Amino acid sequence: MKVPISWLKEYVDPPATPAELAKLLVMAGVGVESVEGDVLDLEITANRADLLSMLGVARETGVNVRKPVRVPELALAESGDDVANALAVEVAAKDLCTRYTARMVTGVKVGPSPSWMVQRLEAAGVRSINNVVDITNYVLLESGQPLHAFDAGLLRGKKIVVRRAAPDEKLLAIDGKEYKLTKDNLVIADAERAVAIAGVMGGKDTEITNATVDVVIESAQFDPVSVRRTGRRLALSSDSSYRFERGVDFDTVDWASRRAVALILQLAGGKARKGVIDVSAARPARPVAKVRPARISQVLGLSVAAPRVREILAGLGAQVAGSDAELEVTAPVGRRDLKIEVDYIEEVARIEGYDKIPCDTSFGLRVAVDNPEDLVREVVRSALTGVGAYECLTWSFAEAGTPNRVSFWTAGAPIPLRDPLGNVDRTLRESLVPRLLEVLQTNESYKEPLRPVFEIAHLYRRDGKAYGEKNVLAIAAPGDPLGVKGLLETVLERAGIPLDLQPAALPFLEAGSAAEVRIGGTVVGYLGQAGAALSGLRNPASVAEIDFDAVVKAATLTRPYRDFNRQPPVDRDLAVVLAEATTWRQVETAVRAAAPPTLESVRFLNEYKGKGIEPGFKSWAFSMVFRAADRTLAGPEVDASVQSILKALERDLRARLR
Repeated sequence: MKVPISWLKEYVDPPATPAELAKLLVMAGVGVESVEGDVLDLEITANRADLLSMLGVARETGVNVRKPVRVPELALAESGDDVANALAVEVAAKDLCTRYTARMVTGVKVGPSPSWMVQRLEAAGVRSINNVVDITNYVLLESGQPLHAFDAGLLRGKKIVVRRAAPDEKLLAIDGKEYKLTKDNLVIADAERAVAIAGVMGGKDTEITNATVDVVIESAQFDPVSVRRTGRRLALSSDSSYRFERGVDFDTVDWASRRAVALILQLAGGKARKGVIDVSAARPARPVAKVRPARISQVLGLSVAAPRVREILAGLGAQVAGSDAELEVTAPVGRRDLKIEVDYIEEVARIEGYDKIPCDTSFGLRVAVDNPEDLVREVVRSALTGVGAYECLTWSFAEAGTPNRVSFWTAGAPIPLRDPLGNVDRTLRESLVPRLLEVLQTNESYKEPLRPVFEIAHLYRRDGKAYGEKNVLAIAAPGDPLGVKGLLETVLERAGIPLDLQPAALPFLEAGSAAEVRIGGTVVGYLGQAGAALSGLRNPASVAEIDFDAVVKAATLTRPYRDFNRQPPVDRDLAVVLAEATTWRQVETAVRAAAPPTLESVRFLNEYKGKGIEPGFKSWAFSMVFRAADRTLAGPEVDASVQSILKALERDLRARLR
């Protein structure tokens, strides 16, 4: 928006120099792109359509320099017959045109504009055409309200119709180009044809020429979205469309029309027919907000007296009533961005000066405290990805009525979706396991190597009549349950939690493979081999699912420092035959109970069943590491410890050396 200061002075007394005015506007939050001599080029944001006019800039200047704004007085002398007897207006598309006014001036003399108007228009970047067209452009720049002038003698049927374009209707615009329209485009038509693209550009057939005698002045309020879409579709833009797209004011429509007619009478002669054709919807009420000066101080940290607040808001064009404790403010003309109290608080800050808001350089320090859940989550992710597992993010919905339901966490029915996205996934998931197995199925179908997958997420369950969520960790991996057990053991070990498994029977897991996972004696999950119907894989797959919140609660991530043991370790491996029902927990407990303090660790290696192992038994191999803190262990000492361990296994678990 180019603002010639010489023109601005007609409405307000600005600062002495263009540079001072530019600084004043910038400090008030109005962008100034450049200052070229007497002209300021303003950068107007979309919410400040009021600044797309000289009067809007004058009002902004006046409130900042605390001087009144001079609005032109309208002395409109009407004579002759009523305009309604010479012209009919019909608004067929009322949803796209909320107000349409038409005035008529007869007997005009079209010719060059006076030099003062030409100079102002050219300084604002508008080319002079003739006095009538120049007046419509002048009033547009002055008020922000677009206008259009029709040659009344070229309007067929003496009628104006505001309607949607007919399919494939064409219009030759004043730029000399023909545009093909659609039913989505709003047009101004006479009784036979379209004569203008509403809010965008007029038509060649009814433009003002030197032969024009009678003029119809159009001033309207068109739907901003409709104008924007039409302009984009036709790749057509104008000063009028730019303003219509940002919204014009209902009340300014008639003011601009009267202003244009008054200037035409002054500069082009003629007579104004009596009255105006005004087809409009109900006048919209302006937003009214309660503004408390005390609240301004709370928000800004700047004390502004109530009389000064009144002065600022009135200077912006608002109507201010009410007491000093609570002002009742009606939004100014053209300020669609002012609706609630905080909007006006921002205006007070702008005008009073952002630089006056006190700056408090003191600040308090707070030590950031890590979220335990986030810490444990990262430990789990690091542990599992470190051994080759992939983290997944799966769909939160589940198939309704599946026969392979995993319902470890709830005995109630699945939670149905009120508005399901499809015919399959109609409930919220009760377990993460089915989706992880689907990931393995997909990878298998693409002949990809199967890797363990895991997910930390919420599942959903019924808690009586209420609904609840549970945060869980789920793992799925190809192979027997020992692989998943190892992954789970890795996770819990990193979290400082011992793995405790107890045999269990779960309908969705293979018989004899299921186990409950316990922490501190409380059941927190399960693991085992997925049933064939559940997994859907050609080869066995095993799964585990545990309460992640329980893991977070029991985790010990900070451990005491232990000095590095500089003595060499001694390894011993054993393979023993045990009863099928014997658990690793029993073996590990017996080994540690019988071993001396020099036993550093015991680790499961593998299981064997087959030739040489009778039915009902299994062979387990495990490794033990011995190390003393103060000396190098001798072989005979370690061998004696191993023999003690073997005797304990034979006595407690009826195991024998293989």
